Amino acid sequence: MSCDCKREKSLEQSGGICPHVSAPDGYPFRCVGPWSFDKLKILERYIDMFKAVSNKWNSLVYVDLFSGPGMCYDYQNEKWNESSPLIAVKYAKHFKKYIFVDKNKKSISYLKSRLKGLENCKKEFIVGDCNDRIDDVLKLIPKGSLCLFFADPTGLDFKYKTLKKILEYNNTKKDIIELFPYEMAVKRNLANWRTIKKSLPLDEFLGIENSVNLIKNQNSLIGVYQEVLRLYSKSIISCNPAYKESHSSKAIRSSKNVQLYHLYFISSNSLGKKFFKKALKIDKQLTLI
Repeated sequence: MSCDCKREKSLEQSGGICPHVSAPDGYPFRCVGPWSFDKLKILERYIDMFKAVSNKWNSLVYVDLFSGPGMCYDYQNEKWNESSPLIAVKYAKHFKKYIFVDKNKKSISYLKSRLKGLENCKKEFIVGDCNDRIDDVLKLIPKGSLCLFFADPTGLDFKYKTLKKILEYNNTKKDIIELFPYEMAVKRNLANWRTIKKSLPLDEFLGIENSVNLIKNQNSLIGVYQEVLRLYSKSIISCNPAYKESHSSKAIRSSKNVQLYHLYFISSNSLGKKFFKKALKIDKQLTLI
C-alpha cells in the first residue's frame, strides 16, 4: 500500500489522519515518518517493566494525552504499526484504567472502534486539547494509584502549565514519558523566530516569558539547544525539588547520528528512572531518515 502523505499539507488539513486510504482493519490511521517507531519500541519496553510493580499499588493507570486513532503507517517504508494506545492495552490485565485524550474527535471515534472488543479493562475517552482538559483527566485517576502519562505531540503542543498540574497533583504517583520535537518544532523555526518580537509557542512550552530573547541572545544552534533543555529542566524542578534526581532526557538519533527528537522522562520514583534507562536500549540500528 502507498499513500501521498509525504505531502505535509494533506496531513495538516486532516489533523494527521491519512485522507487517502484506510488501514487493513478498515479504519483510518495516522501517517508518520519511520523515526516514530523507535519511540513506540521504547514505550512498549517501559510498560513491560512498569507492569511488574502492579502488585505494590492499588492500581495502575495509563494516560495517553495525544492518543491518535490507534494505528500508524510509515509512509516511507510502507510498514504498519500499532500506535501508543494499542501498545498500552496489550497489558490490560495489569492496568485498572486507561484514559485516552485527543483533540481530534474523529481520532477518538476510530480509537473507540478499535478497542470495542477489549472488555477486561476500564477505558475513558476525552475529546479535547489535553491542555484544556487536564483537570478532567486528573479527576478520572483513582486515588493512590501509580500512573504512566505518555505525551507524544507533533509540535510544542504540550504546555508547561499542563505538565505542572500533573506534577503537582498529589493523589497519585506518576511517571511521565514526553516527546520534545526540538528538531521539528524549534530548530526549523529559529530563523523566523529571530526576526519577530511577539511571544513564541516556546513560551508556553517552557513556562517562561520572552523566549524570543533567549533565541536572539544565543549565537549558535547548539547554544539555543542547550539553553532550551536547561530551562525545561529548571521548570520541571521548580514544580518540586524532588524531581532534580528523578528526571532525565535522551536524544534519539538515527544511525547517521542525526538527532531526531528528545524523550523526556520524569518520575517520582528512582526505580522508574532505572526502567527508562533499560527501555532506551533499543536496537543498535535505529531508523534511517
